[in-house]
Amino acid sequence: MKIHWLTAVLAVAVLALGSSSANASLLTPGSPSNVVPPDPDLFSLATSTIKADTGVEAFTPTAGGLTGSFREVVVQETAGANILGGLTFVYQFLDSTVDVGRMASNNWTSPPANSPVDVGSNVGTAANSLLGHAGDVNTTTVDWNTNGTLGFNFATTVGPGQYSWLLIIRTSNTQWGGANITLLDGGASASVTGFSPAAVPEPSTMAIAGLGALGLIGYGIRRRRGA
Repeated sequence: MKIHWLTAVLAVAVLALGSSSANASLLTPGSPSNVVPPDPDLFSLATSTIKADTGVEAFTPTAGGLTGSFREVVVQETAGANILGGLTFVYQFLDSTVDVGRMASNNWTSPPANSPVDVGSNVGTAANSLLGHAGDVNTTTVDWNTNGTLGFNFATTVGPGQYSWLLIIRTSNTQWGGANITLLDGGASASVTGFSPAAVPEPSTMAIAGLGALGLIGYGIRRRRGA
């Protein structure tokens, strides 16, 4: 009877994973191209807890006079929205001058630091977006290189005056750190500061650190007694 009960639980878990509200485009480092079709992936700022927010940033042009606005938030979504259980990273940008064909973020290191990763997108609305405007151009592919760069690619470039869709990355990670975001197309490029997942210390590393702390405490106690 117990075996049947366990089998039922596992079956429900598999069905839950298969019915993710996200796009279920699970990425692994080294994947050259993962297609993200036009995806009205459910995302709500109203039901998410914002953990970190860049605020609205201006692009810093690095070549070709590319300018625009950008915002990224790190949120904790509901369990139904992010079945991976970790943080969700959401991006949106406005292009002001030169076409943008790609947006890439660094510091996406190999597992187990931030895996698995599930990507999606959302056209958004004025009320449910990062820049107060629905998206005009959606991403078509996402790639995650072994050097730690994760990038969104646009088959139709985001042109002057256009907004990207909300670009969504759901993770199992529970911590975040700083990242450099690059926007580019051809000879034009710009950068902004953002966030990416941060590695969680492995249990063995935490155990070693804990033993070291206990050793220092013990040394201090012996020293006081000997004084």
